Amino acid sequence: MPLGRKTEEEKAARSAQKQAEHQAKAHQKQGAREAKAREKLRTSFYASPAGLARLAFESGAKVFQYEANLMAMKAVVRPIGLGSSAMGKETLASRVSRGPIGMLNAVCDEG
Repeated sequence: MPLGRKTEEEKAARSAQKQAEHQAKAHQKQGAREAKAREKLRTSFYASPAGLARLAFESGAKVFQYEANLMAMKAVVRPIGLGSSAMGKETLASRVSRGPIGMLNAVCDEG
């Protein structure tokens, strides 16, 4: 073996090591992005009325009150029909989960 030259096995081992290091860094970055996204979702949830209700329940409060800006809420308009919707069949749960009723139900679900 000449001085300073690596064998094919050494080159392959070094290449595999670099690839493993690259994959480990990519995995670490992906984990950091996921953690940041989870923290953002957690923060936005606890800023919502449902999140505040959960915090109140966990702290032992018996009553929770929140205010909703009714002028900022948009109406949920449904067409009148004979048992069907212009948008297709909807379940009761999908109709109730939208709009101000959905927020009120989320607060009630928290305790």
